[in-house]
Amino acid sequence: MPDRLNGLGRIIDKSEEHLAADPSAKRLFSNKQVLGRFTKACLPEYHDFPLETVIRECFDDDLSFEGRKGSTPSTEFARSIGTEQILPQNDTLHLDLLFNVWVPCPVLGRRRELINIEIQNDAQNLERLIGRGIVYNSSIVCSEYGTVFRYPHYEMIEGVNTIWICPAAPSEWAGSTLCFNLNRAVSSREERLVLPKAVYDKFRLFFIGANLETGVEKRDIHGLVWTLTTQSLTVAERKKILTEVYEMDMTEALEKSVDESEEWVYNYYGRKRVEQFREEGREEGREQGRKEGRERGREEGREEEKRKNVLHLLKMRYSVKRIKTILQLSEDEILRIAKKNNVVVP
Repeated sequence: MPDRLNGLGRIIDKSEEHLAADPSAKRLFSNKQVLGRFTKACLPEYHDFPLETVIRECFDDDLSFEGRKGSTPSTEFARSIGTEQILPQNDTLHLDLLFNVWVPCPVLGRRRELINIEIQNDAQNLERLIGRGIVYNSSIVCSEYGTVFRYPHYEMIEGVNTIWICPAAPSEWAGSTLCFNLNRAVSSREERLVLPKAVYDKFRLFFIGANLETGVEKRDIHGLVWTLTTQSLTVAERKKILTEVYEMDMTEALEKSVDESEEWVYNYYGRKRVEQFREEGREEGREQGRKEGRERGREEGREEEKRKNVLHLLKMRYSVKRIKTILQLSEDEILRIAKKNNVVVP
């Protein structure tokens, strides 16, 4: 089935070369309750830590985000560090969201890793995405030369992780989380070599696949991607799933981010493009039934047809009483349509 209602993924992907998330989308994915769940689900060093610990202790605070008007800055968001990397020939690589993440460590207290969050709608060519992930991770490592590490102390390189959130993953791996990392190949002469995996496994790519059919039955990270990105949910339904299924605390800051989710379509495509999405939703809704977005589309179609009929009869100088009989509408509704369209009632 064509991906017509999966709004956020489609909107964020302006082009294959430049992924630029809308500020409101970045705000939502920067919320520690959201980011913490992706971090814990993907990075194995966090699997044994309670989710509350990851959310509370593992990210830097970003105090630039504020709640609703008049409220104080919120500490619920992770601070995103520089998302532009300079490539050879002075080209610029644009990342979506790049965060420091602190791993609790018995010896050092904690150590730093980096997480790059990329939101990608076109995930059909996984080989190409893996190549892009390698470039992204490599550029992040190179940007820290001279600060985090320098010659000859390459052992100081910090772990770099890119998490690709794919709302429209192909069926072959939708509902899966793929991980690509560095592994040590052991030969017979190296069997006695003791080398902790943390020494060399500092370069990882994760792909979280979801699609329109994912839903939230399993209450897993793929269902969370679906909940955050699908346009088949209303804002109220999205909030209900986040609080009841994923047990998120619907704070003022998180609620504001979720409220803004309906603006993503308008921010990028304007009303005309939205109407195209809704028209497609109407057509699919007639065939497949009860999806909320499609039901809204059908209702809008009926309202538009009603409006045109009323205006056509008024133009033909039909009386309100006669229009009421023909169209089975109330006088108030007829008068409302006429007033809204500046039509004089005969």
